[in-house]
Amino acid sequence: MVQFRKIIFWCHLVVALLAMPVVVIMSATGVVLTYQRQIQDWADTRGFERSTSPEGTEEIALESIISTLQAAGYGLPNSIKKLSAADEPLVFSFEDGPTLYIDRYTGVILGERSALSEETVRPFFRDVRNLHRWLMTSGESRAIGRGITGASNLGLLFLILSGLYLWWPRNWRRSALRNVMLFRRGLSPKARDFNWHNVFGWWSLLPLLIMVSTGVVFGYQWADDLVLTVLGETSSASNSTVSNSGDADRDQVWPAQLDRLSLRELEQRATEHAPGWRSYTLQVPALADTLVEFRVYAAAGGQPHKTASIGFDWRTGERLLWEPFAAQSLGHRANRVIRFAHTGEWLGVIGQTIAGIFTLASLFLVWTGSSLSLRRLREWRKRARRGTG
Repeated sequence: MVQFRKIIFWCHLVVALLAMPVVVIMSATGVVLTYQRQIQDWADTRGFERSTSPEGTEEIALESIISTLQAAGYGLPNSIKKLSAADEPLVFSFEDGPTLYIDRYTGVILGERSALSEETVRPFFRDVRNLHRWLMTSGESRAIGRGITGASNLGLLFLILSGLYLWWPRNWRRSALRNVMLFRRGLSPKARDFNWHNVFGWWSLLPLLIMVSTGVVFGYQWADDLVLTVLGETSSASNSTVSNSGDADRDQVWPAQLDRLSLRELEQRATEHAPGWRSYTLQVPALADTLVEFRVYAAAGGQPHKTASIGFDWRTGERLLWEPFAAQSLGHRANRVIRFAHTGEWLGVIGQTIAGIFTLASLFLVWTGSSLSLRRLREWRKRARRGTG
Protein backbone atom coordinates (compact mmCIF):
# COMPACT_ATOMS: atom_id res chain seq x y z
CA MET A 1 0.00 0.00 0.00
CA VAL A 2 2.89 2.33 0.85
CA GLN A 3 4.52 1.55 -2.49
CA PHE A 4 1.27 2.25 -4.37
CA ARG A 5 0.92 5.58 -2.56
CA LYS A 6 4.47 6.47 -3.60
CA ILE A 7 3.67 5.66 -7.24
CA ILE A 8 0.57 7.86 -7.12
CA PHE A 9 2.58 10.66 -5.51
CA TRP A 10 5.26 10.67 -8.22
CA CYS A 11 2.64 10.47 -10.97
CA HIS A 12 0.87 13.38 -9.30
CA LEU A 13 4.11 15.38 -9.19
CA VAL A 14 5.15 14.65 -12.78
CA VAL A 15 1.72 15.43 -14.24
CA ALA A 16 1.58 18.64 -12.19
CA LEU A 17 4.93 19.83 -13.53
CA LEU A 18 3.97 19.03 -17.13
CA ALA A 19 0.53 20.59 -16.97
CA MET A 20 1.41 23.55 -14.74
CA PRO A 21 2.10 26.24 -17.41
CA VAL A 22 -1.18 25.62 -19.26
CA VAL A 23 -3.17 25.16 -16.04
CA VAL A 24 -1.94 28.57 -14.86
CA ILE A 25 -3.10 30.13 -18.15
CA MET A 26 -6.51 28.43 -18.06
CA SER A 27 -7.05 29.28 -14.39
CA ALA A 28 -5.98 32.91 -14.70
CA THR A 29 -8.12 33.46 -17.79
CA GLY A 30 -11.00 31.62 -16.13
CA VAL A 31 -10.90 34.11 -13.26
CA VAL A 32 -10.94 37.02 -15.72
CA LEU A 33 -13.95 35.52 -17.55
CA THR A 34 -15.99 35.09 -14.34
CA TYR A 35 -18.31 38.06 -14.94
CA GLN A 36 -17.85 38.41 -18.69
CA ARG A 37 -21.56 38.53 -19.50
CA GLN A 38 -22.38 41.16 -16.89
CA ILE A 39 -19.44 43.37 -17.84
CA GLN A 40 -20.32 43.19 -21.55
CA ASP A 41 -23.96 44.02 -20.84
CA TRP A 42 -22.84 47.03 -18.80
CA ALA A 43 -20.44 48.22 -21.49
CA ASP A 44 -22.93 47.74 -24.36
CA THR A 45 -25.20 50.57 -23.22
CA ARG A 46 -22.63 52.72 -21.45
CA GLY A 47 -23.80 56.35 -21.59
CA PHE A 48 -27.23 55.58 -23.10
CA GLU A 49 -30.35 57.27 -21.83
CA ARG A 50 -33.07 54.96 -20.61
CA SER A 51 -36.52 54.83 -22.20
CA THR A 52 -38.89 57.20 -20.41
CA SER A 53 -42.52 58.13 -20.99
CA PRO A 54 -45.52 59.47 -19.10
CA GLU A 55 -47.39 56.83 -17.14
CA GLY A 56 -49.79 54.84 -19.28
CA THR A 57 -48.00 55.56 -22.57
CA GLU A 58 -48.28 52.68 -25.03
CA GLU A 59 -45.16 51.17 -26.51
CA ILE A 60 -44.72 51.77 -30.21
CA ALA A 61 -45.59 48.83 -32.47
CA LEU A 62 -42.62 46.67 -33.42
CA GLU A 63 -43.86 46.59 -37.02
CA SER A 64 -43.57 50.38 -37.16
CA ILE A 65 -39.98 50.32 -35.91
CA ILE A 66 -39.03 47.59 -38.37
CA SER A 67 -40.56 49.48 -41.30
CA THR A 68 -38.71 52.63 -40.27
CA LEU A 69 -35.42 50.76 -40.04
CA GLN A 70 -35.94 49.20 -43.46
CA ALA A 71 -36.72 52.60 -44.94
CA ALA A 72 -33.50 53.93 -43.40
CA GLY A 73 -31.51 51.19 -45.14
CA TYR A 74 -30.82 48.89 -42.19
CA GLY A 75 -32.76 45.98 -43.67
CA LEU A 76 -34.73 43.41 -41.72
CA PRO A 77 -33.31 42.73 -38.24
CA ASN A 78 -32.47 39.17 -37.32
CA SER A 79 -33.71 39.45 -33.76
CA ILE A 80 -35.27 41.79 -31.23
CA LYS A 81 -34.48 41.52 -27.54
CA LYS A 82 -36.79 43.02 -24.95
CA LEU A 83 -36.25 43.21 -21.19
CA SER A 84 -39.20 43.22 -18.81
CA ALA A 85 -37.98 46.42 -17.12
CA ALA A 86 -40.02 49.26 -18.59
CA ASP A 87 -37.08 51.66 -18.88
CA GLU A 88 -34.82 49.33 -20.85
CA PRO A 89 -34.44 49.94 -24.62
CA LEU A 90 -35.25 47.38 -27.28
CA VAL A 91 -32.20 45.71 -28.82
CA PHE A 92 -32.30 45.18 -32.59
CA SER A 93 -29.59 42.92 -34.04
CA PHE A 94 -28.71 42.61 -37.72
CA GLU A 95 -26.73 39.90 -39.46
CA ASP A 96 -23.27 41.31 -40.24
CA GLY A 97 -24.62 44.69 -39.15
CA PRO A 98 -24.96 46.93 -36.12
CA THR A 99 -26.71 46.32 -32.84
CA LEU A 100 -29.20 49.15 -32.29
CA TYR A 101 -30.76 50.28 -29.03
CA ILE A 102 -34.19 51.82 -29.59
CA ASP A 103 -36.58 53.63 -27.27
CA ARG A 104 -39.59 51.34 -26.91
CA TYR A 105 -42.04 54.28 -26.60
CA THR A 106 -40.86 56.60 -29.39
CA GLY A 107 -38.97 54.33 -31.75
CA VAL A 108 -36.00 56.72 -31.61
CA ILE A 109 -32.58 55.10 -32.10
CA LEU A 110 -30.67 55.75 -28.90
CA GLY A 111 -27.44 54.53 -30.41
CA GLU A 112 -25.43 51.53 -31.44
CA ARG A 113 -23.47 49.29 -29.12
CA SER A 114 -21.03 51.61 -27.35
CA ALA A 115 -17.51 52.19 -28.64
CA LEU A 116 -16.20 51.07 -25.25
CA SER A 117 -17.86 47.69 -25.78
CA GLU A 118 -17.02 47.27 -29.48
CA GLU A 119 -13.44 48.50 -29.36
CA THR A 120 -12.27 47.47 -25.91
CA VAL A 121 -14.44 45.22 -23.75
CA ARG A 122 -15.65 42.64 -26.27
CA PRO A 123 -12.27 42.30 -28.10
CA PHE A 124 -10.57 41.92 -24.71
CA PHE A 125 -12.86 39.11 -23.60
CA ARG A 126 -12.65 37.51 -27.04
CA ASP A 127 -8.85 37.36 -26.74
CA VAL A 128 -9.04 36.05 -23.17
CA ARG A 129 -11.51 33.36 -24.24
CA ASN A 130 -9.30 32.36 -27.16
CA LEU A 131 -6.33 32.11 -24.81
CA HIS A 132 -8.39 30.06 -22.36
CA ARG A 133 -9.60 27.60 -25.00
CA TRP A 134 -6.95 27.51 -27.71
CA LEU A 135 -3.87 29.35 -26.37
CA MET A 136 -4.45 32.15 -28.91
CA THR A 137 -3.99 29.81 -31.87
CA SER A 138 -6.06 30.23 -35.02
CA GLY A 139 -6.79 28.49 -38.29
CA GLU A 140 -5.29 25.02 -38.63
CA SER A 141 -3.15 25.60 -35.53
CA ARG A 142 -6.27 25.83 -33.39
CA ALA A 143 -6.52 22.03 -33.29
CA ILE A 144 -3.05 21.97 -31.71
CA GLY A 145 -3.99 24.59 -29.14
CA ARG A 146 -7.17 22.75 -28.30
CA GLY A 147 -5.22 19.50 -27.99
CA ILE A 148 -2.81 21.09 -25.51
CA THR A 149 -5.53 22.63 -23.35
CA GLY A 150 -7.54 19.41 -23.53
CA ALA A 151 -4.59 17.30 -22.40
CA SER A 152 -3.76 19.76 -19.63
CA ASN A 153 -7.36 19.75 -18.47
CA LEU A 154 -7.34 15.95 -18.46
CA GLY A 155 -4.11 16.10 -16.47
CA LEU A 156 -5.77 18.47 -14.00
CA LEU A 157 -8.61 15.99 -13.57
CA PHE A 158 -6.02 13.34 -12.68
CA LEU A 159 -4.41 15.75 -10.21
CA ILE A 160 -7.73 16.34 -8.47
CA LEU A 161 -8.50 12.63 -8.13
CA SER A 162 -4.95 11.60 -7.18
CA GLY A 163 -4.75 14.57 -4.82
CA LEU A 164 -7.87 13.32 -3.05
CA TYR A 165 -6.20 9.92 -2.62
CA LEU A 166 -2.99 11.48 -1.28
CA TRP A 167 -4.93 13.86 0.97
CA TRP A 168 -7.08 11.12 2.48
CA PRO A 169 -6.16 11.01 6.20
CA ARG A 170 -4.80 7.75 7.55
CA ASN A 171 -6.91 8.33 10.63
CA TRP A 172 -9.99 10.46 11.06
CA ARG A 173 -9.20 11.97 14.43
CA ARG A 174 -10.13 15.61 14.85
CA SER A 175 -6.50 16.72 15.12
CA ALA A 176 -5.56 14.97 11.87
CA LEU A 177 -8.49 16.47 10.00
CA ARG A 178 -7.74 19.92 11.38
CA ASN A 179 -4.22 19.74 9.96
CA VAL A 180 -5.45 19.16 6.40
CA MET A 181 -8.72 21.08 6.40
CA LEU A 182 -7.97 24.31 8.29
CA PHE A 183 -5.29 26.96 7.93
CA ARG A 184 -2.70 26.87 10.71
CA ARG A 185 -0.49 29.64 12.01
CA GLY A 186 3.12 29.68 13.11
CA LEU A 187 4.33 27.06 10.63
CA SER A 188 7.65 26.92 8.85
CA PRO A 189 7.51 27.89 5.13
CA LYS A 190 7.55 24.24 4.06
CA ALA A 191 4.87 23.19 6.56
CA ARG A 192 2.81 26.26 5.65
CA ASP A 193 2.87 25.41 1.93
CA PHE A 194 1.93 21.81 2.72
CA ASN A 195 -0.94 22.98 4.94
CA TRP A 196 -2.20 25.49 2.37
CA HIS A 197 -1.96 22.96 -0.46
CA ASN A 198 -4.10 20.51 1.50
CA VAL A 199 -6.64 23.12 2.63
CA PHE A 200 -7.10 24.69 -0.81
CA GLY A 201 -7.28 21.21 -2.35
CA TRP A 202 -9.92 19.95 0.05
CA TRP A 203 -12.29 22.91 -0.10
CA SER A 204 -11.87 23.27 -3.87
CA LEU A 205 -12.40 19.60 -4.58
CA LEU A 206 -16.06 19.54 -5.63
CA PRO A 207 -16.18 22.87 -7.57
CA LEU A 208 -12.94 22.10 -9.42
CA LEU A 209 -14.09 18.55 -10.14
CA ILE A 210 -17.26 19.93 -11.77
CA MET A 211 -15.45 22.63 -13.76
CA VAL A 212 -12.62 20.38 -14.90
CA SER A 213 -14.73 17.33 -15.78
CA THR A 214 -17.11 19.48 -17.85
CA GLY A 215 -14.05 21.01 -19.51
CA VAL A 216 -12.92 17.51 -20.49
CA VAL A 217 -16.27 16.98 -22.22
CA PHE A 218 -15.67 20.18 -24.21
CA GLY A 219 -12.15 19.13 -25.14
CA TYR A 220 -12.72 15.59 -26.34
CA GLN A 221 -15.37 14.13 -28.62
CA TRP A 222 -15.01 10.74 -26.93
CA ALA A 223 -15.95 12.34 -23.60
CA ASP A 224 -19.03 13.96 -25.16
CA ASP A 225 -19.96 10.64 -26.77
CA LEU A 226 -19.48 8.87 -23.44
CA VAL A 227 -21.95 11.23 -21.75
CA LEU A 228 -24.53 10.56 -24.47
CA THR A 229 -23.92 6.80 -24.28
CA VAL A 230 -24.46 6.80 -20.52
CA LEU A 231 -27.71 8.70 -21.10
CA GLY A 232 -28.74 6.22 -23.80
CA GLU A 233 -28.70 8.81 -26.61
CA THR A 234 -26.75 9.25 -29.82
CA SER A 235 -27.26 12.99 -30.34
CA SER A 236 -27.50 16.12 -28.21
CA ALA A 237 -29.85 17.81 -30.71
CA SER A 238 -32.99 19.58 -29.55
CA ASN A 239 -36.40 18.04 -30.11
CA SER A 240 -37.65 21.05 -32.05
CA THR A 241 -38.84 20.23 -35.57
CA VAL A 242 -40.73 23.41 -36.43
CA SER A 243 -38.83 26.03 -38.42
CA ASN A 244 -39.22 28.69 -41.05
CA SER A 245 -38.22 28.13 -44.64
CA GLY A 246 -34.50 28.56 -45.13
CA ASP A 247 -34.82 30.43 -48.43
CA ALA A 248 -37.24 33.14 -47.24
CA ASP A 249 -36.49 36.53 -48.78
CA ARG A 250 -35.33 38.67 -45.88
CA ASP A 251 -34.75 41.66 -48.17
CA GLN A 252 -38.46 42.07 -48.85
CA VAL A 253 -39.79 45.31 -47.37
CA TRP A 254 -42.67 44.99 -44.94
CA PRO A 255 -45.81 46.87 -46.10
CA ALA A 256 -47.41 49.47 -43.84
CA GLN A 257 -50.29 47.11 -43.06
CA LEU A 258 -49.61 43.42 -42.51
CA ASP A 259 -52.35 40.85 -43.01
CA ARG A 260 -51.14 39.08 -39.90
CA LEU A 261 -51.44 39.16 -36.14
CA SER A 262 -49.41 41.92 -34.52
CA LEU A 263 -46.08 41.01 -32.98
CA ARG A 264 -47.24 42.66 -29.75
CA GLU A 265 -50.20 40.29 -29.53
CA LEU A 266 -47.95 37.31 -30.13
CA GLU A 267 -45.54 38.67 -27.53
CA GLN A 268 -48.33 38.73 -24.97
CA ARG A 269 -49.24 35.14 -25.76
CA ALA A 270 -45.61 34.10 -25.45
CA THR A 271 -44.99 35.76 -22.10
CA GLU A 272 -48.22 34.33 -20.68
CA HIS A 273 -46.54 30.94 -20.95
CA ALA A 274 -43.60 32.15 -18.87
CA PRO A 275 -44.78 33.96 -15.72
CA GLY A 276 -42.00 36.01 -14.17
CA TRP A 277 -40.19 36.41 -17.48
CA ARG A 278 -37.21 38.77 -17.48
CA SER A 279 -36.53 39.03 -21.20
CA TYR A 280 -37.33 37.51 -24.55
CA THR A 281 -35.65 37.33 -27.92
CA LEU A 282 -37.90 37.43 -30.99
CA GLN A 283 -36.54 35.83 -34.15
CA VAL A 284 -37.84 38.32 -36.70
CA PRO A 285 -39.58 36.44 -39.55
CA ALA A 286 -39.45 37.31 -43.22
CA LEU A 287 -42.80 37.95 -44.91
CA ALA A 288 -42.80 34.49 -46.45
CA ASP A 289 -42.39 32.81 -43.06
CA THR A 290 -45.19 31.24 -41.07
CA LEU A 291 -43.57 30.73 -37.68
CA VAL A 292 -42.91 33.59 -35.27
CA GLU A 293 -40.58 32.25 -32.56
CA PHE A 294 -39.78 33.70 -29.14
CA ARG A 295 -37.07 32.60 -26.76
CA VAL A 296 -38.32 33.57 -23.31
CA TYR A 297 -35.97 33.87 -20.32
CA ALA A 298 -36.97 33.82 -16.67
CA ALA A 299 -33.38 34.58 -15.61
CA ALA A 300 -30.72 37.13 -16.50
CA GLY A 301 -28.78 34.54 -18.51
CA GLY A 302 -26.79 31.35 -18.28
CA GLN A 303 -29.65 29.28 -16.81
CA PRO A 304 -31.15 27.22 -19.64
CA HIS A 305 -33.55 25.45 -17.29
CA LYS A 306 -35.28 28.82 -16.94
CA THR A 307 -35.75 29.35 -20.68
CA ALA A 308 -38.29 28.15 -23.20
CA SER A 309 -38.94 28.46 -26.94
CA ILE A 310 -42.47 29.18 -28.10
CA GLY A 311 -43.72 29.85 -31.61
CA PHE A 312 -47.00 30.83 -33.23
CA ASP A 313 -48.53 30.81 -36.67
CA TRP A 314 -48.23 34.43 -37.79
CA ARG A 315 -51.67 34.50 -39.42
CA THR A 316 -53.82 32.46 -37.05
CA GLY A 317 -52.00 32.68 -33.73
CA GLU A 318 -52.02 28.89 -33.41
CA ARG A 319 -49.22 27.66 -31.20
CA LEU A 320 -46.82 25.66 -33.35
CA LEU A 321 -43.94 25.30 -30.91
CA TRP A 322 -43.65 24.95 -27.15
CA GLU A 323 -40.30 23.74 -25.92
CA PRO A 324 -39.41 24.35 -22.28
CA PHE A 325 -36.16 22.92 -21.03
CA ALA A 326 -37.83 19.80 -19.65
CA ALA A 327 -39.28 18.97 -23.08
CA GLN A 328 -35.90 18.93 -24.83
CA SER A 329 -34.01 15.75 -25.52
CA LEU A 330 -31.97 14.31 -22.66
CA GLY A 331 -28.77 14.75 -24.65
CA HIS A 332 -29.49 18.40 -25.38
CA ARG A 333 -30.29 19.07 -21.73
CA ALA A 334 -27.07 17.35 -20.67
CA ASN A 335 -25.14 19.52 -23.13
CA ARG A 336 -26.65 22.68 -21.64
CA VAL A 337 -26.06 21.53 -18.05
CA ILE A 338 -22.42 20.77 -18.81
CA ARG A 339 -21.91 24.08 -20.63
CA PHE A 340 -23.23 26.26 -17.81
CA ALA A 341 -21.99 24.11 -14.93
CA HIS A 342 -18.48 24.72 -16.27
CA THR A 343 -18.80 28.48 -15.71
CA GLY A 344 -21.08 28.25 -12.68
CA GLU A 345 -23.79 30.17 -14.54
CA TRP A 346 -26.26 27.35 -13.92
CA LEU A 347 -26.69 28.81 -10.44
CA GLY A 348 -26.74 32.41 -11.66
CA VAL A 349 -24.45 35.08 -10.23
CA ILE A 350 -23.89 33.02 -7.08
CA GLY A 351 -22.65 30.12 -9.18
CA GLN A 352 -20.41 32.41 -11.23
CA THR A 353 -18.90 33.80 -8.03
CA ILE A 354 -18.28 30.32 -6.63
CA ALA A 355 -16.64 29.25 -9.89
CA GLY A 356 -14.46 32.36 -9.92
CA ILE A 357 -13.35 31.92 -6.30
CA PHE A 358 -12.36 28.29 -6.71
CA THR A 359 -10.69 28.93 -10.06
CA LEU A 360 -8.57 31.47 -8.19
CA ALA A 361 -7.95 28.82 -5.54
CA SER A 362 -6.48 26.56 -8.22
CA LEU A 363 -3.73 29.16 -8.72
CA PHE A 364 -2.87 28.86 -5.03
CA LEU A 365 -2.73 25.09 -5.50
CA VAL A 366 -0.24 25.58 -8.34
CA TRP A 367 1.80 28.03 -6.26
CA THR A 368 1.98 25.87 -3.13
CA GLY A 369 2.55 22.70 -5.15
CA SER A 370 5.38 24.34 -7.12
CA SER A 371 6.94 25.60 -3.90
CA LEU A 372 6.85 22.14 -2.36
CA SER A 373 8.36 20.64 -5.53
CA LEU A 374 11.22 23.16 -5.59
CA ARG A 375 12.00 22.46 -1.94
CA ARG A 376 12.00 18.74 -2.66
CA LEU A 377 14.36 19.32 -5.60
CA ARG A 378 16.76 21.41 -3.47
CA GLU A 379 16.76 18.77 -0.74
CA TRP A 380 17.45 16.05 -3.31
CA ARG A 381 20.40 18.03 -4.72
CA LYS A 382 21.83 18.55 -1.23
CA ARG A 383 21.64 14.82 -0.54
CA ALA A 384 23.24 14.11 -3.88
CA ARG A 385 26.14 16.48 -3.15
CA ARG A 386 26.67 14.95 0.29
CA GLY A 387 26.73 11.52 -1.29
CA THR A 388 29.51 12.50 -3.69
CA GLY A 389 31.44 14.63 -1.20
